[in-house]
Amino acid sequence: MTLLLTNDDGLDAPGLEVLERVLGNDHDLWVVAPDREKSGASHGITLLEGIKVLQHGDKRFSVRGTPADCINIALQAVLPVSPDFVISGINKGPNLGTDIVYSGTCAAAREASLHNVPSMAASLATLTGPWDYNPAARFISENLENLFSLWTENGFINLNLPPILNSGCVPKMTRPGRRRYLDEMVCFRSPRGGDYWFFQPASIESSDEEGTDTRSAMDGEISLSLVNAEPTLAPIAPIHDTMEWRGT
Repeated sequence: MTLLLTNDDGLDAPGLEVLERVLGNDHDLWVVAPDREKSGASHGITLLEGIKVLQHGDKRFSVRGTPADCINIALQAVLPVSPDFVISGINKGPNLGTDIVYSGTCAAAREASLHNVPSMAASLATLTGPWDYNPAARFISENLENLFSLWTENGFINLNLPPILNSGCVPKMTRPGRRRYLDEMVCFRSPRGGDYWFFQPASIESSDEEGTDTRSAMDGEISLSLVNAEPTLAPIAPIHDTMEWRGT
């Protein structure tokens, strides 16, 4: 298969390096990733300035832009043919539930799907380690055909793997749960003027409902969700039909 690898942790991130090494012998591999960490970049794209691209050896490129920029550059400028499958990751940390909204890892997979290219986001679902990406990379390599076959048009696969994979561990199909970050904003006042605000990580509230990816991660399982790439309509509220709308 022709594979395109990307991430939001940067070209030199260990999760990407391990995935590249494990998949490189059996596939036509291209790597197009940000030149620096872009965690939390969500689905931002660069509109008002040029995007710098550098080549690092054969079929490896860094992009001074967002993960979504990387996909657009790869599909429209770098790769000679459309890839069979895009894999974004392996992310350092989980992308569960509400994380999908903020995640640059998921945004890259979403952008590929918007171009009708099969795609997957892969994350190591731990905040404390161990940071051994080899088991996760081997799982992806050994099950690549299965993962590819699960892709459906207008969506992407969101895969979260525990840091330790038990023998015979199989993915559990899940739906995104809810995550609430109780972060604080901490202010530093510059002696030269101006205030600088930083996120101070605190606790995380995650839903533990059966069948959610958040619960699956709590139980140390492999979580696999199929996520819509395009916004979907919420159910129409019944009260709408009884409202009287004023004209301008």
